[in-house]
Amino acid sequence: MSKKTIATFAIPLILILSVFSTIQPVRATGMNLWTYFQNWNICVGGHSSTGNDYLYSNTGPSSKTWVVIVSIGLNGGDNTQYAYFAFDMIDGGSGNFVGEYGANQYNWIAQGIVFSSTMTASLAGSMSLLVDISNPDSASQCFSVQATSWYY
Repeated sequence: MSKKTIATFAIPLILILSVFSTIQPVRATGMNLWTYFQNWNICVGGHSSTGNDYLYSNTGPSSKTWVVIVSIGLNGGDNTQYAYFAFDMIDGGSGNFVGEYGANQYNWIAQGIVFSSTMTASLAGSMSLLVDISNPDSASQCFSVQATSWYY
C-alpha cells in the first residue's frame, strides 16, 4: 500500500490552476439569426435568365456585420442542368456590392443542393441579397435556392 501525501494532490492541482490562470478574458459577440434555411423555388425558362432577382431587399438593421450562407441546386426536371449562377450581397447604405459568390462559367448542376458558400461583410446600411441564374438549355428548369443569414 502506497502512502499518499499532500504533495500528491497539491502538485496536479497547482498545474491545473496555472493553466486556467493564463486564459485571457474575451468579449463575447452575440449573433442574431435573421433567416434559417429560407427556401426559394426559382424556375428559369429556356435560353433565359432571372436577371438580378432580389431574395432580400434592404432587410434588417443597419451598421451590422452580416453573414449569409447561400446554396443552389436543381429542384425537379432534369437530373443535371448546365447553368450559371451568381449571388451578390449589397450594402444598402452605400449601394456597393460587398459580397459575391457564383460560378464564373457554366456548370453542371445536379438535383439537391450542389453549390454553397458563405459571404461576410460589414455594412453601413441594411442588407440586400440578389441571385442571377442563367439557363442556356431550350427547356425550362427549376432551381432550389437557400439562404441562412445572421448579423452581429
